[in-house]
Amino acid sequence: MPQSSNFKDSPNVVLIRTSEDKSQILTDKLKEVFPDQDLQILRIERVGPVAGKHLQTKAIHALVWSLIGILVYVAFRFKHVNFAIAGVIALIHDVL
Repeated sequence: MPQSSNFKDSPNVVLIRTSEDKSQILTDKLKEVFPDQDLQILRIERVGPVAGKHLQTKAIHALVWSLIGILVYVAFRFKHVNFAIAGVIALIHDVL
């Protein structure tokens, strides 16, 4: 289902978001409904499964590296690896 919103600074600009690529259908329908208006398509963006997979991989890497960093810091700060491991396990539990 398409979502649309207007901008306060430019009331003639409309942003339309859809879950699927329906840009041509929407453009044709807008031209049909508003034949006297000068319609301009400023930008069409598509985010596919490749970008989603890339973001998921980066997020997992960031999570793992941050937990390793916390493990090293706590082990160094308190001079006990046991505290660090317990702290990271607690963080993993909280995240999950």
